[in-house]
Amino acid sequence: MATLEVGTARADRGAKGQGGVEVVRRHDGSSVIIPVMLVNGLRDGPTLVVQGGIHGSEYPGIEAVWHLVQSLEPAKLSGSVIAIPVTNVPAFEIDDRCNDIDHQDLNRIFPGKPDGTLSERTAHQLLTAVISRANYMIDLHASSEGEIVPVAIARRGYEELSVALAKASGFEFIWMGGKLGVGGLGQASAIALSRGIPATTLEAGGGREYHPQDADVLCGAVINIMKHLRMIDGQPSKPKHRVIFKADVWGQVGAGGFFRPFVAAGQRVKKGDLIATIHDVYGREMERINAPNDGLICLLNKKRSVQTGDYAHIFGEILEEETVE
Repeated sequence: MATLEVGTARADRGAKGQGGVEVVRRHDGSSVIIPVMLVNGLRDGPTLVVQGGIHGSEYPGIEAVWHLVQSLEPAKLSGSVIAIPVTNVPAFEIDDRCNDIDHQDLNRIFPGKPDGTLSERTAHQLLTAVISRANYMIDLHASSEGEIVPVAIARRGYEELSVALAKASGFEFIWMGGKLGVGGLGQASAIALSRGIPATTLEAGGGREYHPQDADVLCGAVINIMKHLRMIDGQPSKPKHRVIFKADVWGQVGAGGFFRPFVAAGQRVKKGDLIATIHDVYGREMERINAPNDGLICLLNKKRSVQTGDYAHIFGEILEEETVE
């Protein structure tokens, strides 16, 4: 591979580089930039795009990208890595999921617009300047307001482009997301899949929290995938057990109050098991939330003060289980 250039970032063969892709100008003339880090391998191979921080308060993916780029040796890399630590800089600046200019969720508006809002222009630039150059893509996330098990997300309808990557992460839990147009339209990984680019989303940890181990989990999963793609030497680690599930049920809170959970993310439940209770400020029980069926709790709300309509949990219906090792 010759010199790799993305925006102002540049890396010769066998080297690293960094720079950015300009999105738009602010009032003072400064630029909103998508930061880009490059690792250009000495050997030929695929181009992998890895991005974190598309939601500004999801920190594990940001640090995972730093660790990944620092750990890679261009002389031992086949192909190249285009890494974006903070995809949504304006949202990161205010420690929030979305920016405070147009308040749009950047991971719900792809492919964006070249002449739209700040978020729409960011999505467009990301797609045209970065994602479109990928042979493979990994999107790194944490749960914005919940406790989630480390999970790799594939997508129904695009199994051939997403399941192998998700399994290669080494995670025990694989979430089979809905088909495009059913809860997934507008997501970065979904737009990649729709254009024939194999992609997966990896999630670990919670938003607005800093736990170094969550970044390590995500970075380790990306390295596993790179080994699977033979971009770096070594065999990817595998879980002893793998659970594949779909999560079409997002339980909601019917009464605002104090959210008191009785389960944890990743826990198996039986139909009717108590997941949580809601109490008013006097401690009176207002609502009991029970498991709709046998399955597992993929994600659990970690807030204790909830409003009517907030999500309580994401329930996983187990599709397949297998012993891997």
